[in-house]
Amino acid sequence: MAAPSSAPCTSAHVGDPATPGVRMIIGGYDVRFPFKPYASQIGIASRVLKALDTGTNALLESPTGSGKSLALLCAALAWQERWKQDRENGGDVDETQGEYKDNGEQTNDPSTSSRDTTTKHDKKEAKQTKKVPRVYYATRTHSQIAQVVRELKRTSYRPLMTVLGSREHYCVNQKARTAAKKKGGNLGEECKSLLDAGGRGGRGGVRLGETDDDDQSNASKKSKGCGFSHGALKLASSVSKQNQDPVDIEDLVALGVKNKACPYFAAKQMQTTAELVFCPYNYLLDPAVRSAMDVDVAGSLIILDEAHNVEDTSREAASCDVHLHELILAQEEFQRVAREEDSVREIEGMTQNRTPSVSDDSQPRAPSSLSEHALLASMVGGVARWLAGASDQHNPRCPLRPHGFEKWIAVWSGGDNVGREANGAR
Repeated sequence: MAAPSSAPCTSAHVGDPATPGVRMIIGGYDVRFPFKPYASQIGIASRVLKALDTGTNALLESPTGSGKSLALLCAALAWQERWKQDRENGGDVDETQGEYKDNGEQTNDPSTSSRDTTTKHDKKEAKQTKKVPRVYYATRTHSQIAQVVRELKRTSYRPLMTVLGSREHYCVNQKARTAAKKKGGNLGEECKSLLDAGGRGGRGGVRLGETDDDDQSNASKKSKGCGFSHGALKLASSVSKQNQDPVDIEDLVALGVKNKACPYFAAKQMQTTAELVFCPYNYLLDPAVRSAMDVDVAGSLIILDEAHNVEDTSREAASCDVHLHELILAQEEFQRVAREEDSVREIEGMTQNRTPSVSDDSQPRAPSSLSEHALLASMVGGVARWLAGASDQHNPRCPLRPHGFEKWIAVWSGGDNVGREANGAR
């Protein structure tokens, strides 16, 4: 590890030439900090780079206020920058590891040194289509993301970046917000209905092959839908540029209002070319959210900042809310369908009894049993009775305990504990 250079950062990616910086060679990588790093930051950067070189995971711990977020960012972006430089210099592809080597030598078996023209052409084509490994930086809340983006602005790194967020954070259509609030607060559904009314759909509210210049021919549709969605692609292209200053949610929202463009769809469009993506944990951990936001983590570098919060986020992603009144309604509906099925069977049985037929005793007859809906009604009814008993706060055996303001919870772990609680509530 070399000593830090006292010269200011002179990289071509410097955002503000007046901003001084410190360059250090850590693990063979040129890492640029906005100031002389602490020893703890050097240690974090060293271990991050080692994990990236070896293709392994790293669990790092550092005290609050030690600058770990900045160290994580600088190390990851230095590694990504080297990857792009090696690619531009003609580094070969290591097909076994998915990495590029900067020594100009091929890492395959020497016995396969003879290559035909087709193999060389395919390899050259693969090198041209290989994408830059994307960096996902995930935190618990969007406010924490804003802090990390501010740290990024202090550095000289200027990758293509975006911040993923929900419509609640990005929507600039006040009419849509007001309408969603009146209908129960589902802004996502209101957004989709406006896009359908405007005759537009898909990413950025613009169909493939359609540009913002086509708005004049769609004026009638635009008046019915969301007028902000039409400028999403233009907003994304103006913001997502190399050497562009980083933007957080507030910056993109302000640009959306100024340019009358949707920052939500612009952020999603920017993700397609982004080299650095900021997002909350659930955008990576929750399969439903990951699918809805088109997040593909294959071959990417994932940073989970403040990782002690990951356990709660993972638990929430695998959990669901079940209300007692919904269970009771479901039980009643299953029972109604089961009764209708019994009536149909009874009518069919009466019809078959009137029709003479030849019985085949060689075929075994299926024993009479409850229908699937009757079984579901019984199961849901049992859960409802257990939940009603467990929710009786006047019962001394009630497992619920106060949790915060006007909230009672009970947590069970393990099948045996759940079984004992269920038996005690009946």
